[in-house]
Amino acid sequence: MKTYKIEEVMRETGLTKRTLRYYEELGIIQPPDRSEGNIRLYTDADIRRIRLLIEAKEVLGFSLLELKQFVDWKEHLSDEHDEHKKQGKAKPEALLTAEAMLVNQLQQLEGKMKRMQEFKGYIEELLESVRGHLEI
Repeated sequence: MKTYKIEEVMRETGLTKRTLRYYEELGIIQPPDRSEGNIRLYTDADIRRIRLLIEAKEVLGFSLLELKQFVDWKEHLSDEHDEHKKQGKAKPEALLTAEAMLVNQLQQLEGKMKRMQEFKGYIEELLESVRGHLEI
């Protein structure tokens, strides 16, 4: 399995060392394995996870708290899935909790998208005004 040092992850993701370490401290990303010399060693899966978080933050406008919740729930669902596979059945209460969380996330996203549309209209009005002044 190929591993990457933090400098390589920086180039791949556009994040700084400080941000990667901060995300690690907050639990937004899992601490990577380390070499014998205590150097962080990231995997392809780590980089994919970091890119997903960047998308959630940039595209969806997630705050750091929302990113943490997203990661926690994603891991919780993955753990639950693994446990269900071992037991051969799903736990309805865990699935109901997951459903409620996902519905909440969708509602938050819809609210943000509505606010973004409103702000887009405001910017379009400003642009129209600027263009009108340019024609004078």
